Amino acid sequence: MFISYQLSNMKDHTPAFVMLVLVVLKSPATIFAKSCNSSVCDTVKMPLISNNLKAPLVADLDVSALNAQLKDYIDDNIVSTFTEKIEEVVDKKLLELKSKNQSENVTKFMENVQEWQNTMMQTMNEQSGYLQKSKIEYENQVSEILRNYRDQTSQISKEAITNLTDLKTDMEEWKNEMVADLIKSVANNLTQFETNMIDDMDIINKKLERYHRARECSDKPKLVGVYNISPDDSHTFKVRCAAGGWTVFQKRFNGVTEFYRNWQDYENGFGDLNEEFWLGNKYIALLTSQGKHEMRIDLEDWNDEKRYALFKSFKVGDQSTNYRLTISGYSGNAGNSMTENNNMPFSTYDRDNDKASYNCAAANGVKGAWWFPGCGSSSLNGKYSNSSSEGGIRYLSWTTSGTLKKSSMMIKRI
Repeated sequence: MFISYQLSNMKDHTPAFVMLVLVVLKSPATIFAKSCNSSVCDTVKMPLISNNLKAPLVADLDVSALNAQLKDYIDDNIVSTFTEKIEEVVDKKLLELKSKNQSENVTKFMENVQEWQNTMMQTMNEQSGYLQKSKIEYENQVSEILRNYRDQTSQISKEAITNLTDLKTDMEEWKNEMVADLIKSVANNLTQFETNMIDDMDIINKKLERYHRARECSDKPKLVGVYNISPDDSHTFKVRCAAGGWTVFQKRFNGVTEFYRNWQDYENGFGDLNEEFWLGNKYIALLTSQGKHEMRIDLEDWNDEKRYALFKSFKVGDQSTNYRLTISGYSGNAGNSMTENNNMPFSTYDRDNDKASYNCAAANGVKGAWWFPGCGSSSLNGKYSNSSSEGGIRYLSWTTSGTLKKSSMMIKRI
């Protein structure tokens, strides 16, 4: 914003006064104003940010400072200059009149001064009106600028509100999506954690069960009856335990259970653990693969005579050996009829592994399964008879009747 005034030179006897006021309004990019510390300041309050944002920022524009500058300029450059010029001209004319002693011209001069003063006052009045008009125009233009600025800031505020509303909506949607994803992720993680925890607990429980469960009956010598045992981490099965920590793998006493069976039955076991049974070659092999074992045979004939045989070393090989028997260290009173059975594979009527020219397991006098070296060997898994006149469970030569009433075979880890 630029304001200028220009005074013309005064000439002798022709008091002429010309004043030009030019008001140029430029872009309101920058407004220079004094700080307003007085209560009489004429200020315009301009909101820079809409109150709708709940954070108003207001600028005070001191318009009166510009009006004061106009007044000061008029006083300094017009009134004082005018007064000085009048005094200078009057003094100059008085000197001229005095020096020339031309008293007759004094009256004329005073008339000229009066006329010149009237002209000057008329010019001043005209210029004052022009200045007043310029001031009004200036104030109008300032008001227009401020109004435009107010409108622009209002529009900016509206756009800011809209943008903030959109941003708030986007943030809300983002938050909801993030929370939903987080909840979903947490739920999935919890489900997976629960699954893993259940699996881990099952594994731990199984290990604890195996830990607390006997590997075989010898771990709990007082057990008598049918119990679960776990020889290793992969196998758990039921066995019959006898007093002293013995694991029973064969029992016969009434002939109810048929022992003339095939290879698969003898491999997997058959019968009832509370009655007559064969535990199963694969289980016997598994038990005797864990440490060293002894084996005991208890026999009873039809005359109620009882005898036993104890072998300090007993082991049955796995399936790849056809469940080969390794036995030694006899003691007892039943006689050692199993020395010839040492290192022999197992035979059934459908799997002939003996040394005879025919299948001993299928022989009419045996009808059973055993570690046969030849068909003359003794067997506890042969034909059973409740009559002493018939061929039966031949094992040892001590029997007076040639048949056995009861037999059992047990192992124990040592």
